[in-house]
Amino acid sequence: MRRRLTFAAVTSLAAALLALAQPAAGPASATSTPGAPPPPSGGTATPSAGESSGTAAAPTVDRIVRDGRILEASGLAASTRHAGVVWVHEDSGRPARLYAVDSNGDTAAALDLRGIQQVDWEALAITRDQRNRWMLALGDIGDNSAVRQDVRVLLVREPATLKSGRLSVQRVLRLRYPNGAVDAETLVADPRTRRLYVVTKGFLGGEIYAVPQQAWPGGSDAAAESRTWPLQLVARVNVSSVTDGTFLPDGRLVLRNYGSMTMFEDPTKAKGTLRALATEVLPSQPQGESVALGTGGTSLLIGSEGVRQPLLRVSLPSDAVAPEADGTATPTAVSAARTSAGDAGGGGLPSFLVLVVAAGIVLLLLIFGAVLIALR
Repeated sequence: MRRRLTFAAVTSLAAALLALAQPAAGPASATSTPGAPPPPSGGTATPSAGESSGTAAAPTVDRIVRDGRILEASGLAASTRHAGVVWVHEDSGRPARLYAVDSNGDTAAALDLRGIQQVDWEALAITRDQRNRWMLALGDIGDNSAVRQDVRVLLVREPATLKSGRLSVQRVLRLRYPNGAVDAETLVADPRTRRLYVVTKGFLGGEIYAVPQQAWPGGSDAAAESRTWPLQLVARVNVSSVTDGTFLPDGRLVLRNYGSMTMFEDPTKAKGTLRALATEVLPSQPQGESVALGTGGTSLLIGSEGVRQPLLRVSLPSDAVAPEADGTATPTAVSAARTSAGDAGGGGLPSFLVLVVAAGIVLLLLIFGAVLIALR
């Protein structure tokens, strides 16, 4: 446990350094707005899209998860049927169980999945089936050693009443990456299309894969379970060690790692690398692995592994680009100015150099951590 926490602490610092370094490259894919006004004089410019604020998002304690059985919470989703309730599950080595946690932090129900043995549950998302019934999608997608030929998504109906017992799985999706096994901790559901996406946990960035529509939300349960489905690469993201994410109602995507959260454009608009709109440092947590959209869609709930950990509520980045009626994003004045400067050769270091520098820093930190552990 000590080594795991030491690694998490080092990774948290590395993730924060990388998150703060990334904006130096500027949003290369952004298009400047002709005639954009300059930043107001006599004051500090508001951080723009794709630009980190450099400060931690101010948190409030939403609730403390009081159930002592919950040791390694890795999945989090806000209930759609029960006001104030969030669903939580644990990861590898823990029971195949869903917990409904009420607004006081108490367990309202503990539901074991019938006939299921979990391998490494890492993520939880809310979606709907073809009959418009609310579903919980559990991502059994963790693979630290990158040895699993297939990963799974389990879909269960969100119960109408909260009562401990057993819950049947409606559909099991077996999924395979196109280029071999890889670790992932993020499963998200697009609220507009109900399509599911897996985001991998890469050290220098992740990849977004779509679950084929024939597997979900399309098809019958029997047809969907009759084969292993190939995941489809959609885009790449320049965020290290992604541990969870959530869609916003308009299709923008928020991803978190151990130290920061980044808001991205709609993945359906991606061409290669998904464009980041805003990044903010997250409050310190022992091992922050989960995030869910809060009630009203203006805040996020973030959680951590550990006993009786608080769920923190943080605001969405206030400087995120607001989509216009045609679905495109317009950079702010500061963003446009930065992009123009970048086009003229003053936009900072290239992205790959930022990654190389950050990787060097991380490597030194890991070596230092390993030496400290060996000395103990």
